[in-house]
This record gives sequence, structure tokens and C-alpha cells, in this order.
Amino acid sequence: MSQIELMKESWLDIWPECEPLMRAHDEEVGLADARVPFEVDEDAAGKMDQAGMLHILAARTITERLIGYAIWYLVPNLSSRGVRLAAQGPWYVTPRFRDHGVGGRLWIQSISDLRQMGIKIVHVHHSAREPSLGKFFVNIGAVPIESIYALWIGSASVGEV
Repeated sequence: MSQIELMKESWLDIWPECEPLMRAHDEEVGLADARVPFEVDEDAAGKMDQAGMLHILAARTITERLIGYAIWYLVPNLSSRGVRLAAQGPWYVTPRFRDHGVGGRLWIQSISDLRQMGIKIVHVHHSAREPSLGKFFVNIGAVPIESIYALWIGSASVGEV
């Protein structure tokens, strides 16, 4: 396995190369759906990045090919002023580079970066298809605080009582 480097990147720098990985990630976790087409709001992401609301960590091979990323949303904690938090956004490693510690390195470096930025709390989640990630989070000290469910409300027949 070639040497992998982790580096902080801006949205504008990473987006062109990240788009096919995000699309593959979307399909892999089952988000690809006719109801919710894959359409990244590039302008909103760029504005969030410029406002300091994104932390993007890229995993690249020695030839600088993007093979993974961790994106964090940096948001104020409205119920506790002064306690900044980060919410996990997309976190992905291409299948060829899995089981080689890349995801763990992205995690460790992300937490280190966030801590240095003054973040006090991180909210993480995982796909229901990957229950082992829940065990990983607990093993590193995360505390389960809620379950997250997705409900499609785009049509009148879904979710009606």
C-alpha cells in the first residue's frame, strides 16, 4: 500500500476531485434515490467554507490522488454559548484503500484538528449498514445519545397518520 498523506483542504480545491467519490459514497450507503437526487450545492458549500463552517481533511496517495475525506460541519452550540461543536459530514475511503488504517487516520487527525480549533463536542453517526462503527465510536469514548432516523416527507402519502 502506497504512502497516504492527510491534509486540510478548501472546498474549492477538493470539490472537482471529490465529486465522483461523494457520488460513490451516496450510492454505497443507499442515499442515491430518485426522490433525493445527488446534487451537491457547490455555492452553499463554498460559502460555508469561506465562513469557517467546514473542516475538510483529505487522504491522498503519494501521487496526490484523492482516496478519502472527512468533512465536518462547524456550528455554534445554541444551548451552550462558548461550547463549539462539530457535526460529522461525509466521511469516506475508497474501497481499495479500506482496511489499511486510512479511515482511522482520518478520524484521529480530524479529532486533533478540531480540538486545536477549540471544538469541545463532536457529533458522529454511522450508517445502519455498518453497526461496527458504533462499536468503534464507543471504544474511543463516544457516548450514544440518540438514534437518527430518516423520514422522506416529500410526498403526502408518506408519514401521514
